[in-house]
Amino acid sequence: MIHRLAESIAYFYGKKANYSKDKIEVCVYGLELLISDTIVITITMILSIITNTFFYTILLLSVFIFLRCQSGGFHASSHFRCNVLFFAAYIVSLLLVKFISVSIMKYVAIIMSVISLIEIFLYAPIEHPNKPISKKKKEKFKVRSIVATIAFTFFVIVLSAWETTSIYSLGISLGIFFVGLSIMAETKKLSKSQN
Repeated sequence: MIHRLAESIAYFYGKKANYSKDKIEVCVYGLELLISDTIVITITMILSIITNTFFYTILLLSVFIFLRCQSGGFHASSHFRCNVLFFAAYIVSLLLVKFISVSIMKYVAIIMSVISLIEIFLYAPIEHPNKPISKKKKEKFKVRSIVATIAFTFFVIVLSAWETTSIYSLGISLGIFFVGLSIMAETKKLSKSQN
């Protein structure tokens, strides 16, 4: 459905702009991502309002998106699978917020942040085989991802000091943790494909 919608929009405007078929196909792919991400973000925001976790969700998404752009990570074989993985991770994050006691939440947040910092330090950035990056850019992304993770971990520790802000420390730490998991999954996938 998303593919057909993106295709019809891209072909309609692409033909008016005299784009080649290849250029229209690139537009189709870009529109698929845009439509898919818009749907995912909209559903996520609705769920965050229903579950009264709006600010928590904003923190989680902001940290995840920023770090993911700097450090790379797992690429699912389709938009649908990517969205399923995202919603599964988001549901787990909602369950953690609802069912972990505040006194334990701060320790979970700090432990997840430190584990993720180690993963990001050791393996980031992960480049996708279809989108190689230069050595200079790789070094830049590594420094950015490590500095950002250290800063986010600092905020996790500070916010964990008070029970009223522990939920936000968990949101930040889960954003970091999901990036760390993504990096590890892509590292494992790439090592399997090279064997």
